[in-house]
Amino acid sequence: MKIPDSIFAEIIREGYYQKYPDLLLMDIPNSQKNEHMDRRLSKLGLTNLMSECSVFINAKGLVDIPLNTEFNILFSVNALESYLEIKGKLIYVNVNRQREIDYLPSGYTGTCLFNFDDVIPPILSKLAIYGEKRDLNKTEMFLFNSKATARSDFGTNQSIETLAMMTSPPLVKLFPH
Repeated sequence: MKIPDSIFAEIIREGYYQKYPDLLLMDIPNSQKNEHMDRRLSKLGLTNLMSECSVFINAKGLVDIPLNTEFNILFSVNALESYLEIKGKLIYVNVNRQREIDYLPSGYTGTCLFNFDDVIPPILSKLAIYGEKRDLNKTEMFLFNSKATARSDFGTNQSIETLAMMTSPPLVKLFPH
């Protein structure tokens, strides 16, 4: 189903992304960066943020995304019609080594710490490792969003797939592989 570009302008104008932000999950930091992030959290006294269900992921968004934003739908960029319903929360962002901020700025890539309720989704193992050549046959990128909560705005007759098709293509267009 081809969605006309005018709907994307309408969605952005109506502030949809401010209310229900999307994140493009691009890759997983390499082990050196993960160790650096662990030391950074320890230095800041934030090791309590980590749990068995925590993972660092490099991500980018279309709008400023504050800490504690909750997401619950995970889509593969390659297959928007398939999705995984899983709860996750953005709990830490690192964009600049020099200072700490409490949000992921619009258009920036940041190393983000996510906490998942029950388990880290195994499908995230398909994310590439930062710095390694991306094999398009073996790795994927994902959209993490909260479209299920948007049903009340769009009407209960809208499926998650329809909501994904209506809102996610602009993110994929702006941040191609």
